[in-house]
Amino acid sequence: MKNITVLLGSPRENGNSDKLAKAFMSGAKKAGNQVNDFNIRDMTIGGCIGCEYCYDHFGQCSQHDEMLQIYENLNKTDILVIVSPVYFQGFPSQLKAVIDRLYVAENRLFPISSAILLITYATPGDDMGIATIDYFKRLLKYHGWNNEGIIAVSGLDGRDDIVGNMALEYASQIGESII
Repeated sequence: MKNITVLLGSPRENGNSDKLAKAFMSGAKKAGNQVNDFNIRDMTIGGCIGCEYCYDHFGQCSQHDEMLQIYENLNKTDILVIVSPVYFQGFPSQLKAVIDRLYVAENRLFPISSAILLITYATPGDDMGIATIDYFKRLLKYHGWNNEGIIAVSGLDGRDDIVGNMALEYASQIGESII
């Protein structure tokens, strides 16, 4: 059994990204994993202010907002899953703030060994997702995490366009494969 943390980065509730996340989480739970998810849209999390307090305080952050809940959970996380729509070839600002706050990992070791990326976007084709996928791969390298999978689904303009898409089954299979 693995401890999995899912960061739901979509500002839009119950859209394509949320549906993709639910498919993944269903598969992961079916395999017997512990899954904790955080809806970033429902949390108050400020961006990193670059104060480097974490350098002098063993990876503790100077900001006492809801990111502390995520940090606490990351202390027991094996696999981190980032789920997001692509906004202007990147992550929405709410999710980017969370990713930037992982800066504390410079001075605080989380047991995360692997990560998964699940992204959705409206523009058909691969172009719109390339920068986000490249950024994710750089995060993997920087933190020393293994890549456990990337699902990028394009052409999803409407809120329910992912319904019936094979990506949902694939996400569930990735979740089920984690043991």
